[in-house]
Amino acid sequence: DQERVLERPRSFNDEALPAGNAVTSRALMQLGWLLGEPRYLEAAEETLKAGFDTLQNAPLAHASLASALQDYLQPPELVILRGSEASLSELMRGLKGYQPDRLVFPIPDDVTNLPPALQAKPAKGILTAYLCQGLSCNAPITDRDRILEHLRSED
Repeated sequence: DQERVLERPRSFNDEALPAGNAVTSRALMQLGWLLGEPRYLEAAEETLKAGFDTLQNAPLAHASLASALQDYLQPPELVILRGSEASLSELMRGLKGYQPDRLVFPIPDDVTNLPPALQAKPAKGILTAYLCQGLSCNAPITDRDRILEHLRSED
């Protein structure tokens, strides 16, 4: 019974909960980096562009959008861990604390039907860490102690 909406409002300001557009933008960026999908990164960028004027005019009301913009300008480190479920579980138990500049994705090596970007990062029967920034990754690390040392570091 309602009238047709001429324009859907897009809210970028935080209220009791973070702004949905800001949360969506961050999620799209993380998916884009993890899966190597430019379309997700482009959608995140478009969302940030749409909210940029409101962010500039009232930055304190748009903390989540500012945080998403920070991630866009300086992507957090992405750590893709591959290995047996047991080795990943053990490794993850040894980690403590939240590190906002690092995203860790443990993926058991027996998982099938992975997207191509993740299939290109195999474990080959040994615990392996791929350290990435944005869409570029360093050579994989297979030394468990080096992986733990890196994950426990705060830089």
